[in-house]
Amino acid sequence: QDLDPQRVIQHFETELLAFTRQSREVTVLGFGKAAIKMFQGVSGVLGKKIAKAAIIIPEDESPHPIDKVDILHGTHPYPTRMSEESSRRLIEIAQDSTGSDLIFLVSGGGSAIFEVPADPFTIEQISTVSKCMMNNGADINELNCVRFAMSDVKGGKLAAKFRDRRILALYISDVPYDDLAYIASGPLVSAGGHCDPAKVLLNTGCSGILGDNVTLSYSEPVIPKDLRNLLVLRNYDFVSLISNLLRSDGCDVVDLGSNMRGDVSLFVQELISILRSTARIRNRGFWFVGGGETTVIVHGNGKGGRSQAAALHLLRSMRSDEDFIFLAAGTDGIDGQSPAMGAIVDSEVRSRVGNEEIDLYLRNDDSYTLLSRTGCSIMTGRTGNNVSDIFFGYYSPPQPGRAD
Repeated sequence: QDLDPQRVIQHFETELLAFTRQSREVTVLGFGKAAIKMFQGVSGVLGKKIAKAAIIIPEDESPHPIDKVDILHGTHPYPTRMSEESSRRLIEIAQDSTGSDLIFLVSGGGSAIFEVPADPFTIEQISTVSKCMMNNGADINELNCVRFAMSDVKGGKLAAKFRDRRILALYISDVPYDDLAYIASGPLVSAGGHCDPAKVLLNTGCSGILGDNVTLSYSEPVIPKDLRNLLVLRNYDFVSLISNLLRSDGCDVVDLGSNMRGDVSLFVQELISILRSTARIRNRGFWFVGGGETTVIVHGNGKGGRSQAAALHLLRSMRSDEDFIFLAAGTDGIDGQSPAMGAIVDSEVRSRVGNEEIDLYLRNDDSYTLLSRTGCSIMTGRTGNNVSDIFFGYYSPPQPGRAD
């Protein structure tokens, strides 16, 4: 509960009150998986100072109506016309509130939930390109490089629409290194002109979608001078909390940080290498905690996500004489194309699930089916938060006399 977005926002009461001290009234605008709870936190601080609000949340969320708030919906992980229509409505509300200062609430998921295509692109093209790139294993840098070019609201372009307004933006990060230009694809932060979107699209095997006559480019927009960006919650806050809880219980803990990234299978092999080398040095069991965001190249049509894929890859790679438990989960409560938050596996599961079975489900990207059948899935539903993925567990090296 200490890291619930509503409570975290209220820890920034001083900053919110300082911003609104000059304001006659404020309009609050939010988008992303944590938008509802972020708004509740801001509302608890500012109360009647809020004249109007609009928030865009995932289409499968149905919160109770909130006074003075337009609750809109968008789709995830790919934007659709629903996302575009809600986004245009949110911008319209902001533009109509000419006497108000603006507070934006930005969280993960906003890349798809909040989207307006730039000319000459359509929302369908953005969606198709996004799906192609994700399925081909594109990372967050590559995805955003192309989004900046195809979107009318990403890479600081939303902020450019309000150059004469006072703006405070609060962020919950779900990206590596907490780069504000990448959270929800940086609608209020200029991304810089250092990437080549056309080359990225070609390298990820998706250039044919737009045809030969389409030019992709991104130019830095002019950002309002009176804009303050404030990061309020990040992945490492969760990693640190878990580490401290374990240490307070007398556990030996290895903190692996929050920037694990890259292909999920390579990430797992790196993690196992770290665990085994650490065990050789310590010669005893220990707990480990980390976070970040991996990628999965999609080959099949099953149900699963990167956290569940990580659990299966680790399960397959562990030897029978290694004692372990491993949990991997998406903090938003939904892992990829599945209803599960993630999974938890251990030595006992390893003893009853063979490599051939694991390989079969991994080839079809169907990690959820196998993990749910073996009682390993974690089911929570949406959490109202999103700081990317968390993993933690326990590892003990082989003991003398135990057969491999």
